[in-house]
Amino acid sequence: TFEAFYPTVGSWAELHCYPLPDGGLAIQWKNITARKKAEEAAMYLSKASELLASSLDYEVTLAEVVRLFVPNFADWAAVNIADPAGQPRQLAVAHVDPSKIEWAHELNKRYPPDMNATTGVPNVLRTGKPELYSEIPDEMLVMGAKDEEHLRIIRELGFKSAIVVPLATPQGVFGAITVVSTESGRRYTTEDLDFLTELARRAAFAVENSRLHKAEQEARQAAESANEAKT
Repeated sequence: TFEAFYPTVGSWAELHCYPLPDGGLAIQWKNITARKKAEEAAMYLSKASELLASSLDYEVTLAEVVRLFVPNFADWAAVNIADPAGQPRQLAVAHVDPSKIEWAHELNKRYPPDMNATTGVPNVLRTGKPELYSEIPDEMLVMGAKDEEHLRIIRELGFKSAIVVPLATPQGVFGAITVVSTESGRRYTTEDLDFLTELARRAAFAVENSRLHKAEQEARQAAESANEAKT
């Protein structure tokens, strides 16, 4: 008896193999995708919650959260935070190969996000709506490429599937988490989107608490300084 994951369709199966008296083999197959997806989501949400509660430095914890996804859930994972002008700043990138992480940072500097793009991180920051790309066709790469060299590079990356979800508080969208499938061939599903959206909601809540705590500390320090100055 064993379990198998089929990344190209995003499904799980439980297989029972039995020897037959004539030397043959009988195989019983059962779809266990719903259970495995629920277990996977619960595991990631639990680990992410622990990380988010471990520090008030939200930039550090967000970077640690995206590293959770590699390599089992994603081949690439990243988190972007919007600067005061609304431009996405690449806070962290995760990949099993450290050299590719540095390369990704350089690529982001060379080809910064187009804030007028109708897909990807800029669009999610602008609309606050998550995006699921179960399959990424070449036409999408062509639309997103800045020039021929950029198109060549992103084709070589071999993007197969992706999810982008917003990080939002009552004050608005302040960032986005992206996961991408390449070498593994995994195809993301609506269940994956739901899980990642919930994780982003928890992350945004933790960030909001961190910011409020920092603001309270700064206000307290300012009040104490003012009182000291009076005395």
